[in-house]
Order: sequence, then C-alpha cells, then structure tokens
Amino acid sequence: MGQRLQPARTHGNCGTFFTLLAASAASFLLHGCGGGGRPKAQQPPDAARASRDAWDTNKRREKNTSGMAPRVSALRTPVERRGDAGGVNLEHVSASGAKADLSKVGVGASWYWKDKEDKETTTTPVTTTPVTTTPAPTPAPTSAPPAYCSDAQTDCRATKCCIDPNMRCYSKNNWWAECLNKSSCEPGIHAEDPVKYRSNWSCTELSGPTQPPFHGWNYGTWTTGYWDCCKPSCAWPRKGNQSRPVRSCHARTGEWLRNASEVSVCDGGISASCTSHRPFVVNDGLSMGFAAAAVRGGAHHLTGDSNCGQCYELVFTDAQHQASKVRWGGASKGLVDKRMIVQVINIGEDVEGNHSFDLQIPGAGLGSRSEGCPAQFPGTDKDDFDCGVRFGGCNSIKGCDKLPKNLQSGCHWRYNWLEWLKNAGTTNNPFVRFRRVKCPLQLTDISGSVPYDDEDGWLIVM
Repeated sequence: MGQRLQPARTHGNCGTFFTLLAASAASFLLHGCGGGGRPKAQQPPDAARASRDAWDTNKRREKNTSGMAPRVSALRTPVERRGDAGGVNLEHVSASGAKADLSKVGVGASWYWKDKEDKETTTTPVTTTPVTTTPAPTPAPTSAPPAYCSDAQTDCRATKCCIDPNMRCYSKNNWWAECLNKSSCEPGIHAEDPVKYRSNWSCTELSGPTQPPFHGWNYGTWTTGYWDCCKPSCAWPRKGNQSRPVRSCHARTGEWLRNASEVSVCDGGISASCTSHRPFVVNDGLSMGFAAAAVRGGAHHLTGDSNCGQCYELVFTDAQHQASKVRWGGASKGLVDKRMIVQVINIGEDVEGNHSFDLQIPGAGLGSRSEGCPAQFPGTDKDDFDCGVRFGGCNSIKGCDKLPKNLQSGCHWRYNWLEWLKNAGTTNNPFVRFRRVKCPLQLTDISGSVPYDDEDGWLIVM
C-alpha cells in the first residue's frame, strides 16, 4: 500500500493541518501554522473549531477609533413554533399577535415561518421613537476617500462605499456611518445598538463608488466536508441579503421551524440542520448541495455573512496539495471537470484563505461540535456519524451503515459520486474553480431562501 494523506479541519491559531492516514516505510509531518503543524492526535482541545453559532453572536469588533461602539444584535427570546413541510412564507408576529410582511419588520423582531394558506391579517407598522440627544462637538473632518471600500461593521464615512456589493454606506450622524444591506436602514432608533450609543440614525445613503459584483471565475481554492447537525449560521435572522433566513428543522420531529431565533441543538436547543441539506446527484456530471463559505476569503470574493443564500458553481480540477516536496490528495481522475452547485447556508469561521467551501456531507466529520447529532438522533453515538474521526470522517462507504437512514444517501454520495479516497489517496479535499450563479429551484425549494440580487444578471447553469 502507498501513502495516503488526509488533512483535517480545525480552527484557531493553527489554521488547517494535515494527518497521515496510512504510512509506508517513509513517514513525515506536514508543515502548518507557520511551520509548527502537528498530527491531529496532538491537537489541543482549545484549538478545536468553535461553534458557528457562537461565531454568529460573538464576532463583533472592538470599539473603533471614532468613539462609536460596534453594533451588536439584540437578544431575542426563543419561541417554539412548529412548522410543516408545506410551502411557507416568512412573517413577523408582533407581541399583539398581528402579522407583518418581512420587508417591514424592524431589527429587534423575531421571525417565524408561516403556512402559505394562512390568510393575511392586519399589518402592524413598525415605528421608531425619536430620541433627543445632547449636541456633540463638531466632528473632525474625514480624510479623502482611499482607493478601497469599507468592510461590514466599520466606519465608511471616508470611503463612502462597501466591499460587499450587496451593501450600501448609510450615515447615522456626523460621527458614524456603516455598511448595511441595501434598503435595510430605517431612520430612527436601532434596537441592536449598545444602549449608550442608541441615538437616531438618519440612514442617508452616502454617495461614492461601489464595487460591481464579480461575475468571473475564482481559481486555486480547495474544499472539505463536514456534518455536525448544528443549526446553520444563515438560519438566524438578518443574515446576508436573502429573502428569509435559511430553514432549520426541529431536532425531534424533523419539521421546519417557524421561529428563526430558536437555539441550536448543539447548544441545548431544538434547532438543527435539516436532513434534506445532504448532497444529491442531478446527473453523472452534476451534483447539488449546501456548504459553509469562508469568512476571510476576500481575494476570492467570499466575505462571510453577506454570502448567506448565494449559490456557486464549483468545477473540480486536477490540482493537488503540496507540503514540502510531497504532493497529495486533490480530485480523482473521475471527478475532474465534474460540477457541483452549492448554496451557502453556513459560515465557517475556520474556513479561510484558499480553503473556500466546507461541503455539508453526512459522515465527513463532526469537527469540534460532536454533541449535536446524538441529540438530534436519540439512541445514536457520536462515533456513528464519523467513524470516530472528527476531522475527515469515515474512510470507507461501510461507515455509512451506522448513520440514520435519512442521512445514508448523502454519505454514499461521497464515495460514489465524489469518489472519496477511491484511487491512491484521491479524492481527498479536492481543488475547485468556482463562480457565483443564480440559485436553482432544486436548492431554494429546500432552503426556503433566495438572494435578493439573484436576478442581477447571474448566470443560469444546469
């Protein structure tokens, strides 16, 4: 037998590292973390991948130099509202019981799935209460706009433009402006602002250039796989520029959850990834599925939350990984030039740089969140979901037999269509070129979410 290398997914200071799965007479360690990589067996617990849900609620930046604190999401009280598997629309249910259209709901609202056949009731308008603030001193003039645009949650007064083409630079007052999803800024008080900075937003859109959407191919990135059963990051309210939060499912019943603020099963709640998020074959050369996208892949036009709901066409290439003088992994010959269309429903804080997508594949590894799947499927053990290999998952299709029945087809896909470890250590974390495309109905019918800009000239591929 020859050598077979398999990288493992992790996060923290060490980034991605690799492990030897099979060995011959020669053995070696691969470099990582600036030359200090270690085998997975030696990986310290505190370097394991953090909860994506924790990322969702805790990734706010430190106070900026203008004296304005970062925006933080208002806490919402989870309310269990069971949904069914029929067509659904998203509505806001106010404290009085009145229902309002999604586009009119304020920041601090809870979101619910609503059956299509339910009739509309009286719409409760969202109002804001003006706040009188003490006049502040004249602000210092901002510098001339630099040659780049601003990122989300940063002051965009100087640049007057946003890196994310789906965002616009909105002014709060003379001392703060921020990149927000276009058409989402409402004048008045924003409940998610820290109390000490909770004053009126003017929501004046500042003029200036905005980077046009990138419609080309991105090259040189690679993919991994995982399945941890946790609630998808994009299933929380106000993520990305999408029509509604991505669907999550009740951990016990499997039904779609109406309340998008339910706590993740990985944190003791009832909201889990739906079993329908598994990959599936369209034909021999095309598959579809769902994925977590990089949070720091700006060079490849992946920026994190703003990618929620977007779809990408991946074409597998013949590139291989290289560590020192050793080349390993990549796509098998049978996978090269095959295509996969994925919708982003999760954001991976451990997915960055040239690691572009983490594909949702049952049996591909629980990662650091090993408590979710046994909670969603009582009577199972965490090792049933990845053969005890947290980063990389099962190495044989036989490992799929221990999975719950409704996940096994997605696990089989990994070996039959993706050709995982089929030939001399390939496929193993294959490279892709990718580009954004219009989301196909096969995916949006499952996720329930469509990007608002999906009609803006994105290529339709099938």
